Amino acid sequence: MAMGQAQTILVVEDDLAIQSLIIDLLAEENYNVRAAGDGQDALTLLQGWRPDLIILDQVMPRMDGTALRTALQHCSILAQIPVILVSAMRDLLIQEQDRTVAAIITKPFDLDQFLCIVRQVLATDVAARQPACTPRTADPTQVVAPNPT
Repeated sequence: MAMGQAQTILVVEDDLAIQSLIIDLLAEENYNVRAAGDGQDALTLLQGWRPDLIILDQVMPRMDGTALRTALQHCSILAQIPVILVSAMRDLLIQEQDRTVAAIITKPFDLDQFLCIVRQVLATDVAARQPACTPRTADPTQVVAPNPT
């Protein structure tokens, strides 16, 4: 993400009222938001675009949240996008906790708490992508990224 650009979020939700609520909420916070009605539509959007975050409903027609997350894992670039899983099915969410999700939110949710989780996940992802710098010489203005191990 370039400096000054709004962070981008893909909302994958089949309930249009909830989708609209999430889009409006995120847009008010100056996020750049796109939406898909199910996992299949999301994959189409992701062919030419990489958001900073995916907010994903679990139960949807054509391709549900589990199937979309599995498809994302087959592409190394898409697998790096953090996913917040959202669903009203609490029992299902308990089963999904061992999957690769950054956070799980149950419906109905508190809007302020929802935004807090979005901010935390995005901040964690940005921090994880920043290379740690270590001094190469005694001059603190010269730094290099450490070698990956």
